[in-house]
Amino acid sequence: MQQRHYSYITIAFQLSYAIGLLSVGRFIDWVGVRVGYTLTISVWSLFGAAHALIRPAFGFIGFLVARFGLGLGESGNFPCTIKVIAEWFPQHQRGLATGVVNASTNIGAVLAPLLVPLFVAADGGHWQLAFLITPFFSGLWLFAWWHLYRSPAEHPRDTHEELALIRRDQLVQAERPLSGNVGLQRQPSLRAREVTLSLRAWRVLGRDKRR
Repeated sequence: MQQRHYSYITIAFQLSYAIGLLSVGRFIDWVGVRVGYTLTISVWSLFGAAHALIRPAFGFIGFLVARFGLGLGESGNFPCTIKVIAEWFPQHQRGLATGVVNASTNIGAVLAPLLVPLFVAADGGHWQLAFLITPFFSGLWLFAWWHLYRSPAEHPRDTHEELALIRRDQLVQAERPLSGNVGLQRQPSLRAREVTLSLRAWRVLGRDKRR
């Protein structure tokens, strides 16, 4: 495979990941984080395993399709994570929870190059195993997620005290007067086009790129 083919494959993943991030958040808000995370990670796992089925005759096209689907599925990870943190953690603990999540992704990126050589030969033999092991563990994780995860209001082990602590900041924010006016004001929901054209949103993106 030529280098330009590899660049196209990389672009396919980045493009689908960007497309997914622009749309999957609204989808998760619609179906809920429990269903949304299950569906998106299922897509990620299936397309991840599909890499192992690619044959040399269809290598370029096969990897294009597999990486594009992988990006779509992976795009649901962080929107679901942020929504879970917002549902389960009070405001003063969300920074720590987000930091733990981001740290764990970097730990995974460090461990992967150390673990892959244990079952992939030095000459690249058995490379398919690298794309089959992660979907296997994802399947175990999804099984546990679907059977154990519930929102705070629906979780059978969540006490009234814990639920009150989680909801306290939400109630304070809802009751806080806006623009100096007394009383409640309902903020209109933002459409995707309004967020895209928002100067504030582009400033945030610019700060993130400069890090």
